[in-house]
Amino acid sequence: MIKTRRSRGFWRRSDGASAVEFAIIAPVFIAAIFALFQGGVAIFSYAAMQNCLEAGARHLLFDNTDEAGTRTVIMDKADNSLLLADNLTIDMENGTTPVPYTRIKLTYTLSMFNAFGLEDGVTLNASTVVPLAGS
Repeated sequence: MIKTRRSRGFWRRSDGASAVEFAIIAPVFIAAIFALFQGGVAIFSYAAMQNCLEAGARHLLFDNTDEAGTRTVIMDKADNSLLLADNLTIDMENGTTPVPYTRIKLTYTLSMFNAFGLEDGVTLNASTVVPLAGS
């Protein structure tokens, strides 16, 4: 009978209950905080890409034959925006229908922490169409 009283007391004690609850909740909470941080970095990077794209489009509006200058403006703006130049690619294509235009497309690979199984990171895309004046 003494054994059963001791074992009953063992299961009723709550000395370490808060430590066990913390051990269950803490990883989920830390992962949620980390995911929010990574989401903020992704949103910041996308906004920086849009800013670079606007600067390039503005340059192309005033000098529609200077694609090399447009690339330089975009890369300079990217350096000032904390984007990694190695992860940023610029594609420019010209078209004529319905009016002459140049499409600028930026692709940025955002390296993320590998805890979520994203080995290559996240790819962000932004593009705009610049109508060519005087054509």
